[in-house]
Amino acid sequence: MQPIFFGRVGLPHLTFEQIVDAYASWTLGVDTYRRNRDRRLDLGIPPRLSPADLIKGGSYRGDHDCAVVSRRGEGTFLLRFVHRDAEDGGILWHSGVKLSTSAETCSLEHAVARSAPRGATLHPVAASPSVFVRLLERNGPDIEPRDLWNTGLLRLPEEDVEDFVSHILLDEQRKVPYLVVTPTNDAGSFLVGPEQLAKRLAGLARVVEISTKGGAFRFTAELKGRGFSNEFGVSNGSVRLFHADLHPGQSHLQHYLWLRRRIESIGETDRLKTLSGEVASRIVGRTLPLAFFDLIEEHDRRERQRAAELVLKATVSPPPEEEGEALKQAIQERDQRIVDLVRTVEDVQLDLGALRERYEEEARNRRDAEDRAIEHELQLDEQKDQLEHTIEQKESRIRELTHRLEEMKAGKVGTELANEARGAFEACIDGEPTLEQVLLALVGLYPDRLVVLPEAWKAARQSAKFRKGREALRLLRSLATEYWEALQAGKGDAQARRIFGNNYAAKESQTVENNKRAKEARTFSYNGQAITMLKHLKIGTKDSLSETLRVHFEWIAKDGLIVIGHCGGHLPFK
Repeated sequence: MQPIFFGRVGLPHLTFEQIVDAYASWTLGVDTYRRNRDRRLDLGIPPRLSPADLIKGGSYRGDHDCAVVSRRGEGTFLLRFVHRDAEDGGILWHSGVKLSTSAETCSLEHAVARSAPRGATLHPVAASPSVFVRLLERNGPDIEPRDLWNTGLLRLPEEDVEDFVSHILLDEQRKVPYLVVTPTNDAGSFLVGPEQLAKRLAGLARVVEISTKGGAFRFTAELKGRGFSNEFGVSNGSVRLFHADLHPGQSHLQHYLWLRRRIESIGETDRLKTLSGEVASRIVGRTLPLAFFDLIEEHDRRERQRAAELVLKATVSPPPEEEGEALKQAIQERDQRIVDLVRTVEDVQLDLGALRERYEEEARNRRDAEDRAIEHELQLDEQKDQLEHTIEQKESRIRELTHRLEEMKAGKVGTELANEARGAFEACIDGEPTLEQVLLALVGLYPDRLVVLPEAWKAARQSAKFRKGREALRLLRSLATEYWEALQAGKGDAQARRIFGNNYAAKESQTVENNKRAKEARTFSYNGQAITMLKHLKIGTKDSLSETLRVHFEWIAKDGLIVIGHCGGHLPFK
């Protein structure tokens, strides 16, 4: 059996009868759920079964192996509903419900699972029962656990990340898992719709959409600032499941990460179904109580035991004096047999208790072994992803170095590179360096932070007459140090204004952005990808190569690099 949903809530503002009535209507497809009536009948629900019969308690079988079993006791209601899948008749759906009441609240537990013939493969799916979600909404925010009262998507702008991490994610009282979804760094889009995920996981987890890549970097930085390693982060289209009781001493593997590469490997048509199913499986595997779907059998066993105890404890009146000795002897023998039967029943109960304890211990051991196997599998998956990511970074670095080597050859740097680099450093230290010397010096100092494209080298050489080399050095050095460090720490682009002041512009004018040729002039190729670079540093305003400088660049978060596409005079406006 494959569990796919388990919810446990306290509903203080709904009565026991309201909840029981809701489940009877949902099961049979009547009243509030009358739109489902025809579908329920097609699944095999007995057509004459009424809500009153179901609420009273009983066992009912319909067509196509459909079965409805309910039990009603004082302050207790149990329900099991089994039916075949509407599309694949080989799959059975199992719903188990347990409702109990106290003076303060009604406690509701609802589990859903699927089963299939031996050898058949059941792919993970997520399915939140509509009746469970509606009851959460009817009860309102005063609910336990409180995180479940709102089943909608939680959108998280960058400025709210710190409060979310401090007061919600790391709250010691949190009992509900949180699924954090991030946008891709390049396109700023989501690989799977956060709203659709929230609907599929309603009542099971809260889904959080971090709105921007800056917010994702801030999220990782906030966790790191509270003692967590970088491995707990989530960014660039990835999705991470944070279980309750999150603390820095845990392994990051306990909170599963779906990397962008893993999500993109799933076809777009199956992506939502597959991802939500895998999330649900990892949550329910931790929360579903052992043998929950045996709730009806367990109830019946207890009832039979209670009835037997009442019979055995009943006192027997002594026979009248006038009865014969033979009758007295028969009664004594009967009483002795009852005593022997009581002892036998007690021995059987002890044996059953011991067997149950052994069964539960074996089940716990098996679940622990499965958890260890899953964690090992996750570790291998993550190591594989990390190796692939490392290979990708190395290949990117090789392409970059090859590109730079070709540019050096084209610029006839060759064996004179050492002399030119030395001259660049000397000019930066003692004199007024040219733009090319500034770039040479900074690339030599920060090769793991800066990439200068061929177009930028060419523009720098064309601006050899630029008179403010030291000012250009100051700006570009800040770009490679303060600005790079801020972005690497997950801080937003707002830091640029503080670092560069009026020498920075986050975008171009509307005239440029709306002009196709002007945008093409600001679009550069990096690692086979066309990148439009509207951010730029600036010195001067005249149309003069000696007095004006524009440095167009872009932050490539996945590589941790600032790529400079242009370093020279004004680019064309039209």
